This record gives sequence, structure tokens and C-alpha cells, in this order.
Amino acid sequence: AKGKDVGKAVKLIRVLKEVTEILRKKGYSFAVAGGLAYSALVKPRTTVDIDFLILLEGKKDFEQLEQELAQIFDDVLPHPKPMVFNQTEIWRVVVIKEDEEFVLDFLLAKTPFHKEALKRCIEIEFEHTILPILSLEDIFIMKSISDRPQDKLDMEEIKENYAHELDWAYIKRHLGGQR
Repeated sequence: AKGKDVGKAVKLIRVLKEVTEILRKKGYSFAVAGGLAYSALVKPRTTVDIDFLILLEGKKDFEQLEQELAQIFDDVLPHPKPMVFNQTEIWRVVVIKEDEEFVLDFLLAKTPFHKEALKRCIEIEFEHTILPILSLEDIFIMKSISDRPQDKLDMEEIKENYAHELDWAYIKRHLGGQR
């Protein structure tokens, strides 16, 4: 089973690179978020989806993005409506390539925090591709807003290993009294 997991991870990275290329080529403002951003900046861990923070105006822009994704995938299956978690609107798409399903979550950058996070993203080279990725502070803030146990564990890991590098004033400005 471990070999299958490695194969799936390799394919997930390939999908990440392909989606990143199309988003960049089409001029979207976006950054990798979630588990892959955490894995790139903190420590590798398993994830089953690819999260992007992206500047889209709504359903019409999302439908355009779906058409662009359909050019590189065998099938594109969007959820009928967005999920909303803690004021974050998430458009989920399942894409199929070579009979494998991959989940793409597009977190809409609608709040002032999300828009600032996009402006603060950093670029890293990963597998011969330049990836825009959320900063460590913005990953921490987004995980703070979540109630998922994995996000709490990720936050502890960030605090334990990177507390001296974080811009705590920036984090406090966005989280208020939380932390």
C-alpha cells in the first residue's frame, strides 16, 4: 500500500504543477495553501487535496476556470455550490486524469486578509516549477481560523519550530485576541 501512496503523491504533484501552470498562464492571482503549503514550508505530511487561495469574483469566474481546467484534465466535476467555512468560500472541483481523481479546493480571496495574504505570498522552486505559496504567517492564520484537529497540530508544529521567525504583530493584527 505504501508504494501506491507514493505513486498517488507523485501524481498529486504533477496535478499541482499542471494547475499552477494554467493559473499562471491565464493571469490569475493565486497561491498554494493548505497541506501542500505546510509541507513545503514546515515539514512534509500527507494530504489528499490541493488548496489554492485565488482571486475570483464568483460563480462566473469559477465557471471560466472550470473550462480552462477541462483543457488539461479528462473530466472536471465541480460541486454544485461552494462550501463556506468561517467566512471562507471554497469552490471544490474533482478532476480526473488517467482514471485517478484529484480534489482541488479554490478558496476565494474575498476578505481583506485573504487579499493581503495573496500579496505576501512567496515563490519557491518545487519539482522544477515556481510555486506561489502562502507565507508561514498566513498559513498559521488560516489554520487558526479552522477547527480541524490536523490544523491545530500544524499550528503547534509551526509555533514549536518557527516561533522566532514569525511576524507575531502581523498575526495578532489578523487574529485579534486568538492564539
